[in-house]
Amino acid sequence: MAEAGGGNFYYIETPDQIPGIFDQKLTGLLSIVAQNLSVKVKPGQDVSITGVLGYPFTTGEGLTVSLPDIYSGETKILLLELVILPLAEGTHKLFSVELDYADVRENLALVNLKADLSVKAKQIIYLN
Repeated sequence: MAEAGGGNFYYIETPDQIPGIFDQKLTGLLSIVAQNLSVKVKPGQDVSITGVLGYPFTTGEGLTVSLPDIYSGETKILLLELVILPLAEGTHKLFSVELDYADVRENLALVNLKADLSVKAKQIIYLN
């Protein structure tokens, strides 16, 4: 719930830890590196995207996920649930992904990154 809402959660053993956590988070507010993140994922042939864990998404030609701001040194994980039909031997594109965001360090310059994820299928021979 904290991550989907753009927040964080911490296990605090003693009250003495609280000031350090607040200091860390307040310092982090000054170190946003990317805003307005949008991830577009388009499945390849024989691939269906059946879910996204942890973030709301919209569907259309593939799906689009909006992510919260990213802070310096932070990692975001986007977990997709896929259904892949049996593939013939060879290389197959699972999906294309496109990331758009505003780079805070570059005066909110718009950045667009694209990549494809492919797999190499091999024939499996079962011996009895």
